[in-house]
Amino acid sequence: MRGDRGGRPRPLRLGVADDSIAARARRYPATTITCAGELDIVPGIHTAADVPDRIDPAALGRAHGFTLQVARQLDRDVGRTSKR
Repeated sequence: MRGDRGGRPRPLRLGVADDSIAARARRYPATTITCAGELDIVPGIHTAADVPDRIDPAALGRAHGFTLQVARQLDRDVGRTSKR
Protein backbone atom coordinates (compact mmCIF):
# COMPACT_ATOMS: atom_id res chain seq x y z
CA MET A 1 0.00 0.00 0.00
CA ARG A 2 1.21 3.47 -0.73
CA GLY A 3 0.00 6.64 0.95
CA ASP A 4 -2.17 8.97 -1.10
CA ARG A 5 -2.30 12.72 -0.58
CA GLY A 6 -4.44 12.19 2.52
CA GLY A 7 -1.76 9.96 4.05
CA ARG A 8 -3.96 6.87 3.82
CA PRO A 9 -2.53 3.66 2.34
CA ARG A 10 -3.62 2.60 -1.13
CA PRO A 11 -3.01 -0.64 -3.03
CA LEU A 12 0.14 -0.86 -5.10
CA ARG A 13 -0.43 -3.03 -8.15
CA LEU A 14 2.73 -3.72 -10.09
CA GLY A 15 1.72 -6.80 -12.03
CA VAL A 16 4.90 -8.61 -11.02
CA ALA A 17 5.73 -11.31 -8.51
CA ASP A 18 6.35 -10.18 -4.96
CA ASP A 19 7.67 -11.90 -1.84
CA SER A 20 4.34 -13.64 -1.22
CA ILE A 21 4.32 -15.49 -4.54
CA ALA A 22 5.72 -18.78 -3.18
CA ALA A 23 3.00 -19.05 -0.53
CA ARG A 24 0.24 -17.97 -2.92
CA ALA A 25 1.39 -20.46 -5.55
CA ARG A 26 0.75 -23.17 -2.95
CA ARG A 27 -2.70 -21.69 -2.25
CA TYR A 28 -1.83 -20.14 1.13
CA PRO A 29 -3.35 -16.72 1.70
CA ALA A 30 -0.47 -14.23 1.72
CA THR A 31 0.35 -10.61 1.07
CA THR A 32 3.36 -8.33 0.96
CA ILE A 33 3.68 -5.01 2.75
CA THR A 34 6.42 -2.75 1.43
CA CYS A 35 7.48 0.88 1.41
CA ALA A 36 7.74 2.14 -2.15
CA GLY A 37 9.34 5.36 -3.28
CA GLU A 38 7.81 8.19 -5.27
CA LEU A 39 7.76 6.15 -8.49
CA ASP A 40 6.04 3.18 -6.77
CA ILE A 41 9.25 1.17 -6.79
CA VAL A 42 11.55 -0.14 -4.10
CA PRO A 43 15.02 0.85 -5.26
CA GLY A 44 17.53 -2.00 -5.31
CA ILE A 45 15.08 -4.66 -4.09
CA HIS A 46 16.48 -8.19 -4.42
CA THR A 47 19.82 -6.96 -5.74
CA ALA A 48 23.29 -6.77 -4.22
CA ALA A 49 22.31 -3.28 -3.02
CA ASP A 50 19.45 -4.74 -0.91
CA VAL A 51 21.30 -4.70 2.45
CA PRO A 52 20.21 -3.87 6.01
CA ASP A 53 22.28 -0.67 6.08
CA ARG A 54 19.91 0.84 3.50
CA ILE A 55 16.78 0.44 5.64
CA ASP A 56 15.10 3.76 6.32
CA PRO A 57 14.18 3.69 10.04
CA ALA A 58 11.22 6.06 9.53
CA ALA A 59 9.81 3.92 6.70
CA LEU A 60 10.30 0.78 8.79
CA GLY A 61 8.40 2.41 11.64
CA ARG A 62 5.51 3.35 9.33
CA ALA A 63 5.36 -0.16 7.87
CA HIS A 64 5.43 -1.66 11.36
CA GLY A 65 2.60 0.59 12.57
CA PHE A 66 0.50 -0.14 9.49
CA THR A 67 1.05 -3.90 9.84
CA LEU A 68 -0.02 -3.78 13.49
CA GLN A 69 -3.18 -1.88 12.54
CA VAL A 70 -4.03 -4.48 9.89
CA ALA A 71 -3.41 -7.39 12.29
CA ARG A 72 -5.54 -5.80 15.02
CA GLN A 73 -8.38 -5.09 12.59
CA LEU A 74 -8.28 -8.66 11.29
CA ASP A 75 -8.34 -9.92 14.88
CA ARG A 76 -11.42 -7.79 15.63
CA ASP A 77 -13.12 -8.97 12.44
CA VAL A 78 -12.45 -12.65 13.23
CA GLY A 79 -13.80 -12.14 16.75
CA ARG A 80 -17.02 -10.64 15.38
CA THR A 81 -17.65 -13.40 12.85
CA SER A 82 -16.73 -16.32 15.12
CA LYS A 83 -19.28 -15.33 17.82
CA ARG A 84 -22.24 -15.91 15.52
